[in-house]
Amino acid sequence: MDAEKYLLIASMNPSIDVTMHINAFVPGGTNRAHTVLEDAGGKGINVARALKGLGAAGVICTGFLWQEGSGLFYDALEKSGVKADFLTLPGSVRRNIKVFDAQKGEITEINAASPLVSAQELLSAKERIVNLAKKARFVVLTGSLPKGADADFYEGVISAVDSPCALDADGEALLCGVRAKPAVLKCNEKELSVLHDSGAALEKAKAVVDSGVSTVIASMGADGAILADARGAWRALPVKLNVRSTVGAGDAMLSGYLAAVARGETGGDALKYASACASACVEGEGTCVPDVQSVCAYMDRIKIERMMEW
Repeated sequence: MDAEKYLLIASMNPSIDVTMHINAFVPGGTNRAHTVLEDAGGKGINVARALKGLGAAGVICTGFLWQEGSGLFYDALEKSGVKADFLTLPGSVRRNIKVFDAQKGEITEINAASPLVSAQELLSAKERIVNLAKKARFVVLTGSLPKGADADFYEGVISAVDSPCALDADGEALLCGVRAKPAVLKCNEKELSVLHDSGAALEKAKAVVDSGVSTVIASMGADGAILADARGAWRALPVKLNVRSTVGAGDAMLSGYLAAVARGETGGDALKYASACASACVEGEGTCVPDVQSVCAYMDRIKIERMMEW
């Protein structure tokens, strides 16, 4: 990577992730957690920390933070080697509760809304991202938007910067963002269906590529993951894992893909590394941040097949 270039991550709606491990979750009853973990979370924070853990030379994280609870984020990013350049607002960082049922291997999530942000604060955040993007090799726009933001916020950023962008969003923010033709779209099977509601996953991914998105990476749960670009499509076959937490797994996959691309890898090779990153995250606890050593342990277990060439 060019020494003067860096990866810029926009984290517009970070959260304190509180993960509670319970032996057998009882809805409507009294549950006692045997382990409680608190992490600086939110998709942008996860991606930034994972990229540094995977060896990225320069990573800057920007967006919004709120005064109460912000110390957890600054400490976590500093420890990871990520430069923080946030617009810090009055109020408290939202808290997201993740309840892990060990008996069923399931996670129940309760996500809080952010404090309301003003139009001026959103404009200031956009201007900061656009300015920082001038020297960015890649701009990553990921996660939900704060209360008060219009659904086309990511679309506006993608249209305003010259650097290639990666998008990972859902709902209306996803639909709007894709219109600006990001270089990379990270999604899951449900989000892929939001974009195209008919056909198999491969057909949907190809339709997104045909619309102008350079690369689509779709995590497919028990069916593995697929990557489609202008050359064709590849599939990472599912791996049997001891699931301890799915929090941040999609973020780890996106981080792994970007780290692989920074080394010059493409197609199936990049998908293999991305899938190994997600696997390492799934078998970790809380909001897991994969690193090079943990990811290498999964590389031999990831099998890639070429699905289609077009």
